[in-house]
Amino acid sequence: MPSERPFKLLHSALRMDEALEKLQEAQEDLEKTRTKLQKQEKQITELVTKALGEKAVASNSLLVSTRHKFRSLQQTLNGFQRSFEDRLKTLRVRLDGFEDLLRSHNSSEAALEVERSTQCQMAAALQKTLQSLIDERVRALPDEDHESSFVLPEESHGYIPHPLDGFVRQLITVDQMLTHDPDFFAPSEPYRPVSFLEIGCATGRNLLITKLSGLLHAKAHAGFDLDVNLVRRGQQALGLQDELFVADALTFDYAPYDVIFSYRPIRVPEIQRQLEERMVETLRPGAYVIAPLAEDLACYPDMDCLNGPLAIWKKRKPAID
Repeated sequence: MPSERPFKLLHSALRMDEALEKLQEAQEDLEKTRTKLQKQEKQITELVTKALGEKAVASNSLLVSTRHKFRSLQQTLNGFQRSFEDRLKTLRVRLDGFEDLLRSHNSSEAALEVERSTQCQMAAALQKTLQSLIDERVRALPDEDHESSFVLPEESHGYIPHPLDGFVRQLITVDQMLTHDPDFFAPSEPYRPVSFLEIGCATGRNLLITKLSGLLHAKAHAGFDLDVNLVRRGQQALGLQDELFVADALTFDYAPYDVIFSYRPIRVPEIQRQLEERMVETLRPGAYVIAPLAEDLACYPDMDCLNGPLAIWKKRKPAID
């Protein structure tokens, strides 16, 4: 949820500007009145002295009248002076509040920056630790004489682990989307339990994280890879015997799955396009796809991009006539 501090800071700045504007108006009014008063006083003195002379000034009714006007103007001037002082006091109070809020905002921003840096360091450390633990378990398996002589197809990438913090963020976002998706509504549940699939999962790190974290309300987890050796090691080392299998992404049927993760398993763009075409063709309507570095998903009218930065897509349901 966005912080309210920047809005409070802006509101305080606007109020200070408003107070400064009113102060300027009061000051201008005060100067106008003072100038008018001085001019009137000078005119009174000159007029009475010229007309009656110095001795008759004290008893002249015209002088009494003009002095009355003078006092009225003086009262007006005093009123403007009080208004000026009140507004100046208000400005000082608001300025003090603004400065306090600004100091608080700067302090909070500094604390948030430290917290963000700490979180990044924690995420990196946890990712490194988890990856090391998984790699250690996989390496601890004894070499088997019957290991397959699998050769990675030239057009495919070797396994490249997707950044763990990004993957977790993608799962959390999809979970939030599913919670509000009427296509997955289920009474008394966050949403209808989904089936998760990873394409090109290698030994199944992401699959294991998805399964153990519970970030998705899932009923089934599955992952496949072309490399039989990686699949076998993942089954044995990570306890994914029932979840991992060998399959070809270009011929696979994706219809049984609700959420699919695919981190660009194919190096050659043309063949990656074939994979995406196969996915779109066989996906069930309403299914979600998390596809970082996708080639052509944006070109399919059936695929709606729900979150571009996190590469989250959904297959559109057919329109009902």
